[in-house]
Amino acid sequence: MKLFNLTLVSMLFAGAICFSCSDDGEASDVLPSTPPAETKPSDPPKDPNEPALQEIDSLEVGCTGHKGLKIYGKLFFPKGNDKALPTVILSHSHSLTHEAMRGYARLIAEQGFAAYCFDFCGGSSSSKSEGSTDAMTLFTEKDDLQGVLGEISSRADVDASRVFLLGSSLGGVASALVAEDNPAKVAGLILFYPAFNIGELISQISGSMGSWGGMGGMNFMDNAFVQTLVGYDIYEHIGTYPGDVLILQGTKDVIVTQASIEKAAGRYTHCTVKMIQGANHGFNAANLGSMGAMMGGTANYDEVVMPYVYNYLSEHTAAAK
Repeated sequence: MKLFNLTLVSMLFAGAICFSCSDDGEASDVLPSTPPAETKPSDPPKDPNEPALQEIDSLEVGCTGHKGLKIYGKLFFPKGNDKALPTVILSHSHSLTHEAMRGYARLIAEQGFAAYCFDFCGGSSSSKSEGSTDAMTLFTEKDDLQGVLGEISSRADVDASRVFLLGSSLGGVASALVAEDNPAKVAGLILFYPAFNIGELISQISGSMGSWGGMGGMNFMDNAFVQTLVGYDIYEHIGTYPGDVLILQGTKDVIVTQASIEKAAGRYTHCTVKMIQGANHGFNAANLGSMGAMMGGTANYDEVVMPYVYNYLSEHTAAAK
């Protein structure tokens, strides 16, 4: 089991999880004790050529991250907008870029919101933001997102009273930590398969490797990302955010366990968990990671996932007016 966890975390760091996703794609409010039966998704993926609910425009918007590093990002919004809009800030998974969240940003903008996706500094070798991958940690990502939140909220075309955070995997953890520190600035929190258990996996690896600390000649533990998480209990640093939290989690996620989601949900006063049957650690092809794409892994649960996002945003945008 420890070797299996080591392999999973190694692939997570490389952005190289290969998924095998099937099932009916329906969501459940209940955390199932046994996996659902294997079936094919009943609904085809949304046709990308279908007309948008609203025409979308976009522009590049830079922000400042940790240590003054420059952040690359794109803001999506309804074409011709001339007012301050409720806004969603989207944070990508480890080793991915804003491109993984771009599709979600466009879909959200079609609903009448502004949506901003960006590259974490050093978050990927393909990042357009400044920063080294060797120096990137969960905490540099938290600081990056803190800077993004401040700068995006200050824009004239953004309604600062209705700014939401949406993050996937490690980006979900960073979003949760930023929400803890900024409850008055974050109107709501949406988390896709948040990797709250990453510290537990790393601690297991640290204990199993002992003084060796490497495999195949690679000193795996001699890494800033790893070192800053050894012994760090993420669960102890979440739960004070008073707003409503929505967690969307796949029933076949090989990285984030259902037990970790239950544990995290229990920390919050107001938290709803929606289980996406058959989904793994990524709800669409853009979020599968390099190994998944290379080996032909596919997944599209967005038609199940996004209605939950739209409903949450609609309800909480109205409530924040």
